[in-house]
Amino acid sequence: MIQYIFLGILLFDYIIHVYSEAIDNKTLKFITKPLLMPLIILYYIFNVNLLAINWFLVIALIFGMLGDISLMIGREGKWFMIGLGSFLVGHIFYIITYLLLSASSLLQFPPIGWFLLLPLVGLTLFFFLRIKGKMGELQIPTMIYLVVIFLVSFFAMLLLSVFSPLAFIFVYLGPILFIISDGLIAVDKFDTKISNEGVYVMITYVLAQLFITQGIIFYQL
Repeated sequence: MIQYIFLGILLFDYIIHVYSEAIDNKTLKFITKPLLMPLIILYYIFNVNLLAINWFLVIALIFGMLGDISLMIGREGKWFMIGLGSFLVGHIFYIITYLLLSASSLLQFPPIGWFLLLPLVGLTLFFFLRIKGKMGELQIPTMIYLVVIFLVSFFAMLLLSVFSPLAFIFVYLGPILFIISDGLIAVDKFDTKISNEGVYVMITYVLAQLFITQGIIFYQL
């Protein structure tokens, strides 16, 4: 029961935060944004057996929180790099999580599942082409980040042979939403300013984190 209390608080905080992005209320952003990942962590921890907690997932969410706080403070210079680095480490822990879950069943992956790569490749290429040649001195770290976020979605796809259909849908959609969220940030920063960019980024980003977590909860129940 307590997990649903945390889920309710999370959804309330999420809605208020998206609203704060829409009206550009910095005070409300600073109150609501740092709570998002800790609430997802609490929702996860109280959903599974204490001995079954996937700490790689928890660490990924913690680095997501650090990235949130960094980009909340600033989107330029060192804060952008700290945020990018935090999210990068978080994504690496997602990859580790997926690899450990799928390693024993890779040979059972159905060939038709490779068609699931198409939207992942398509989205990644779309955002890459939008910012190609416009990243300046941030080109190398941004390219590394794009590769890693694609690998998150790729290894999530491999869980098709391990997870139930419902659990898989969540862990597959989560990284797709990550690609969209991070792609919007990249386009806004390097290509064209997007009106209400923060709203779209936070809608997709929080859903990405929650969907991945929910998929793993379904798998562990």
